[in-house]
Amino acid sequence: MFRRHIGISDNNNILQMFRRQFGISDNDNIPQMFRRYIGISDNDNILHMFRRHIGISDNNNILQIFSRQIDNNNILQMFRIQFGISDNDNIPQMFRRYIGISDNDNLLHMFRRHIGISDNNNILQIFSRQIDKNNILQIFSRQFGISDKNNILQIFSRQFGISDKNNILQIFSRQFGISDKNNILQIFSRQFGISDKNNILRYSVDNLISDNNNIPQMSSLLTDDQET
Repeated sequence: MFRRHIGISDNNNILQMFRRQFGISDNDNIPQMFRRYIGISDNDNILHMFRRHIGISDNNNILQIFSRQIDNNNILQMFRIQFGISDNDNIPQMFRRYIGISDNDNLLHMFRRHIGISDNNNILQIFSRQIDKNNILQIFSRQFGISDKNNILQIFSRQFGISDKNNILQIFSRQFGISDKNNILQIFSRQFGISDKNNILRYSVDNLISDNNNIPQMSSLLTDDQET
């Protein structure tokens, strides 16, 4: 009754009802229904469905779902780009360029020159002039207004308005309007208009059947004339 109504032969299984509507061949498996719908090739991993939808390359790992502005999806690149550092730069260069030191400088030169110590000076001299216990992170923590406990993530967490507990996912979860519990599926479920319980079948039938996905209930889609 349902198959013939939407042009599916009697030998087709019920999933073909959805596949053909989305332009998916009869041999395709169910994820392809979603992949093709949002322009993802049949061989793509399911995560590609979301990556391409938000402009992330197929080789990126899951974090790249959130990092549209980061090419290679190293989380540090989120900060590098903000400081004008290329994707190939290592993290110390974020600070080197920020305080005017060339990329080829030795890491220690970054601090020595910044506080007026010659390149040949003993490392302790870098800190002894302004820092008592010589904790390397104090150089940055004090500049960014965080406590001397020097949790490096506090530098970034405060800039993004998240708590000092520094749950890195909070940076992204708040941007996407999901709770701090950071249920990754909530990012997608809300975009596709399904409940936070993330029952993928609810999306496949556009919420036209009950939450329990009882397939016979689709008879309600047909008029009395069509049933006869």
